[in-house]
Amino acid sequence: MKRILTAAQMKQADRNTIETMGVPSLVLMERAALSCVEELQNGTWDTGKVLAVCGSGNNGGDGAAIARILKTKGVDAELFCLGNPEKYSEGMRAQKKIAENYGVREVKNPDFREYTVIIDAIFGIGVSRPLAGEYRRAVEAICASGVPVLAVDIPSGIHTDTGEVLDAAVKARATVTFACAKPGLLFDPGKRYAGEVLVRDIGIGFDAGEEETPWYGSVEKEDLDRFLTRTPMGNKGTFGKVLVLAGSGAMCGAAVLCARAVLASGAGMVKVVTEERNRTPLFCALPEAMADFWKEDEPLPEEALLQDLAWADAVVAGPGLSKSRTAKELLVLRCSTQKFLLFWMQMR
Repeated sequence: MKRILTAAQMKQADRNTIETMGVPSLVLMERAALSCVEELQNGTWDTGKVLAVCGSGNNGGDGAAIARILKTKGVDAELFCLGNPEKYSEGMRAQKKIAENYGVREVKNPDFREYTVIIDAIFGIGVSRPLAGEYRRAVEAICASGVPVLAVDIPSGIHTDTGEVLDAAVKARATVTFACAKPGLLFDPGKRYAGEVLVRDIGIGFDAGEEETPWYGSVEKEDLDRFLTRTPMGNKGTFGKVLVLAGSGAMCGAAVLCARAVLASGAGMVKVVTEERNRTPLFCALPEAMADFWKEDEPLPEEALLQDLAWADAVVAGPGLSKSRTAKELLVLRCSTQKFLLFWMQMR
């Protein structure tokens, strides 16, 4: 299973790499820049004239390093730097100086339409408030230009944890993100702004304590192969117990389809917690499933549900639950436990 880390978790991993492992920040920036240059030189981008649009933080430093490396490879690469130079991060200040030493030209009022590729290195994973001032104007100008964009780590203007557009955001052809994916690259509308998401290893070290901190994960084929392993002496009790919280009174099919998928994936025992009106159709469709029931707009059978949660190895929550008060209480109760959780979310 591959990690999907929030902004706070990614910053913790960065700090661990720099402060505990002893990897200098500039080394990480260099690796990040090299991974972006590798993407730009894969033969699918027209690198005739490249503009790196850089913010004042380390994401901007990544952009300056990208422009400098492209320059050494014979590419016409320029910088457009935003923000107050007195407030540049140490990394941005250092990388900008190095780029200048290599002959990378800084432009002040670029016509974005003159370029064949734009590097979005304005904001990294830290932005959480709406864009304003010169930053918003730059983002809007990039979008209006129609020039293909490579975003560094995450498109500027996209909330790292939610995928929310912070009033304005860069729409990229591709995003090179570092160490692992972030939720905002996978949830709508962020995933539509990110384009193709390319995860690149730049040497981030994850400390042992992080394993105790809940994190999102993406299930890969090798994970499924491991989940489906059977032992000769196994039985339904050793193949995993899954609790499915699904199906309001009008959406029994969601509960049935979800439970059927869990059984097909190889779970040994499945228990469905659904609305009382789904009792008969559920047992007719899936006689092999167990079930507990709740009634809409009536108090939850909390003690029984806590026992169900304690019984399960993993929990699926969400399909067809509706927006009733009882359904919300059910999810709140579930989130009070520490079981592995797979949420079903339909984003609009």
